Amino acid sequence: MNNGLRSAAVITFLCIAALATPMWATAQDWTGQGEAGLVKTSGNTDSENFNIGLAFIKDGEVWSHGINTKYFKSSTRIMH
Repeated sequence: MNNGLRSAAVITFLCIAALATPMWATAQDWTGQGEAGLVKTSGNTDSENFNIGLAFIKDGEVWSHGINTKYFKSSTRIMH
């Protein structure tokens, strides 16, 4: 993974963690899930695809709240 892609992933994760921390500290009835993936191929064309996502849900007595965030980065280089 190149430095730009790694930096974007770290910044995304830190922003999401900073936003999620106050919710978890004040309300324990939130549920969540996360996903991450990396696909790297090489041959006539080199490509890298990176994704990360988080989702949080809180079901209250009257309202339901949800937060969903995804980040996707793709790069392709044609080899000659």
